[in-house]
Amino acid sequence: MSEKTTRPFGIRDKVGYAMGDFGNNFTFVFASMYLMTFCTDVLGMVPAIVGTILAASKIVDAFTDFAMGRVCDLAKPTKDGRFRPWIKRFAIPMGISSMLIYQYW
Repeated sequence: MSEKTTRPFGIRDKVGYAMGDFGNNFTFVFASMYLMTFCTDVLGMVPAIVGTILAASKIVDAFTDFAMGRVCDLAKPTKDGRFRPWIKRFAIPMGISSMLIYQYW
């Protein structure tokens, strides 16, 4: 049997992960800012209530991130690894939901 060697985790990998994280966070921050402005200016909600709702959603997100990480850790490894199949499954629904947030009907 031949041993499979892996290349070291270099600067190219770090920049790739950083760009993915930046793009993902940019999408969520942009949506949060838009939602805050919409709720306060258009719907007339009290800013403290909107801020509390957004803060609560971030707290829930902390637990769901942990839970999804656990699901990936317990998943049976595939040829693409444990995490990439989840990215492939949810890339299109995430893109569609991100687009629909800004649609005006």
